[in-house]
Amino acid sequence: MSVLVLENFTDPNGTLLTAHTSDSGATWSRRSDSDVGGDMKIVTSGHCYASPDSQTEHALVSVIPGTADYTVETTIVTQVGTASNQFSTIEGRMSTDGQNGYVLYLDMSGSNGGGGAGVWTLAKVVAGVTTTIGTPYFPNYSQFGATTTVQLVMVGTAISGVIDSVTQITATDSAVSAIGRAGIGGFGVNAVNGPPQITQFRLLGAASGGLPVTFRGLRIPRR
Repeated sequence: MSVLVLENFTDPNGTLLTAHTSDSGATWSRRSDSDVGGDMKIVTSGHCYASPDSQTEHALVSVIPGTADYTVETTIVTQVGTASNQFSTIEGRMSTDGQNGYVLYLDMSGSNGGGGAGVWTLAKVVAGVTTTIGTPYFPNYSQFGATTTVQLVMVGTAISGVIDSVTQITATDSAVSAIGRAGIGGFGVNAVNGPPQITQFRLLGAASGGLPVTFRGLRIPRR
């Protein structure tokens, strides 16, 4: 496993992500399809999210992996009780115009019927059209401010979402094979209970690296 990007979002409150440099020296740029004026920002040192300005915002990291097999990992602070349709995304194999790529996103709005809130969805974007792949996962988050570590893992046509070391969503899809870029995004409305906040970002150069995962009861270390 090789860590290509390490990002802890250390900068003053209000710093735009595009004006920030990561711990490992990477920079960020707006995805060109972000809403006008929509910029990811650091809300407090160590926390990044989509500003609560009703804009869809996306940012891509400058480092490009050597192959299309890689893992994008983030640590996210859940926001139980968020206003409707607020979400945060992690993205891989993404084109700079947002027209093609893979996305794993957390929507914290409302209840999922399991006593908590939140749904993780894995999707592909092809020619600008977003389609769910795999079966969405309902984590039943019930604690405001709880942290969860997630990975978007891409190995050939095997695309998966790993939530807190457990593979919860799997799909086989060949729609996007280009290396593209890795990034994050979101949509925010409410400044108090805004979209889930991202507290760490890592780009792992080998998709076979990263957290050990549990699949069907077996804990499998990444090699």
